[in-house]
Amino acid sequence: MKAAQVSLRRLISKSAIRRWREISFSVEISIGACMRSIALSLILLSVASINVMAQGAATFHVFPQIADGFAGSTAYLSSLAATNVSSQAATCTFTLRGGVSGRISSPTFTLAASGGLGLLNTVVAEGTILPLATGYAPLSCTQPVAAFVGYTLYSSLGTVLAGATVFSSPPATRSELLVLQTAGYRTAFAIANDTDSPGQYQITVLNLSGQQVAAANVSVPARLNVAKFVDELVTLPPSFTGSAFITSASGSFSVVGLLFNGSVFTSTPAVNFAP
Repeated sequence: MKAAQVSLRRLISKSAIRRWREISFSVEISIGACMRSIALSLILLSVASINVMAQGAATFHVFPQIADGFAGSTAYLSSLAATNVSSQAATCTFTLRGGVSGRISSPTFTLAASGGLGLLNTVVAEGTILPLATGYAPLSCTQPVAAFVGYTLYSSLGTVLAGATVFSSPPATRSELLVLQTAGYRTAFAIANDTDSPGQYQITVLNLSGQQVAAANVSVPARLNVAKFVDELVTLPPSFTGSAFITSASGSFSVVGLLFNGSVFTSTPAVNFAP
């Protein structure tokens, strides 16, 4: 904890440090109970049915968005759940990239055969006080596993404010996402470029009649991700409902949508049209 506070002194004022210390104290007291609740929920979801989970089983997964740390009086936690659907033990590595690099204490783990479950949390669950950072994460395993990531938003007292579950996003060169910009909703997306070359992607927004209403380009450096609200890139018509096509001329990407209404959010998976 002292190391975390020393690093924070370089980033924020003394008054902010005092406030973060108060938050730190609250997290140390309350985060354990909240994490036990989350871990139990993940276990129940993961072991419900290996056959159902096996539909998305693979030896390699990409999660385009990972968040960890404090933003004001709230904290974001990302939790990975992985289930081994093979008859042999699996060794997996969950590699956090971008701003969240290093924010999992033990990224490599082993899953027992035929239903072995692994649960990993980013470091905020351990009471580590760091500013909010985001990135993406590939999961690589020696055997096929089914996996998902849960995002949870906490208050400084450890109360769960919002949460969402995100399944991995297979690499693609053309994908479609729902865009909902009405009744207080805003649509965001995260694109991960898990390749060794910079990526250039075209975002084309269509209305429900299939007519183009806006377009923009997004650049993502190699082995990094970019997360944006759609209305940060283009101007949308009032009370808009439609879709966004994301297209790459060269190189694959992984993408996930996030739908916000205030601080409450949920995930929206992409539909892939080309591998």
